[in-house]
Amino acid sequence: MRQLLQSTARYITYFVTDPADHRTGKTGINFSSTDIIMRKDGGSFTNIDSEVVNWAELAYGWYVFGLTVTHTNTIGDLNFHIVSTGGDTCDFVCQVVEAVTLANINTQVDTAIVDYQLDHLANAAATGPPTVNSWLDKIMDKDAGQNFDKTTDSLEAISDSGGGGLSQQQVRDAMKLAPTAGAPSTGSVDEHLDVIVTDGAKEATTAKAATVALDATVAKTSGTKGTDAIYDRVDIHPALG
Repeated sequence: MRQLLQSTARYITYFVTDPADHRTGKTGINFSSTDIIMRKDGGSFTNIDSEVVNWAELAYGWYVFGLTVTHTNTIGDLNFHIVSTGGDTCDFVCQVVEAVTLANINTQVDTAIVDYQLDHLANAAATGPPTVNSWLDKIMDKDAGQNFDKTTDSLEAISDSGGGGLSQQQVRDAMKLAPTAGAPSTGSVDEHLDVIVTDGAKEATTAKAATVALDATVAKTSGTKGTDAIYDRVDIHPALG
């Protein structure tokens, strides 16, 4: 089936067979002996001989005539019944379809966007939550409760609260650490670290004091191993075996 664009002028060709065999093309038919009857979708058959333009014989039984924008202004079937003196009747149908224009495409796209509420993504205020279990709903809500709150759950709100991660103090709180400024909490990691540091400092102080005392004792005594009493006492001290 040939298609015609709505409200568009178009030439139509048709083939007339010879009544002698109903197969061979019939030539020599005159327009004056031709009746072109047409029916628009939803209408009735009407003779349009006086309306068609540039009717002509082509060759081998083929003929042509022109339709105006008025003939094609109705979408749907466009039926033709052509009676020619000296030839077989010719019947055929065309389909008038909506003309595809940029404006039509834009209108259809806009309609589809609104129908599926995609305009709410950027150009219209949302009138309600997304459909449960839609991809947008899965991104925004952990369950069917749809309790998304833009004041706390939006990207801006998350960024303002620390970019989506824990703050320094939140990390310390999670580890039961003391505040950045303040005494360590009882049982906190900070307290245990302080104990280690304090005990280590005490041990270091004690060791240093013992070393100083030993150095002082040695400094008061001079002599050579084997002849001086202090070295002999150290060598035979029972604790050293």
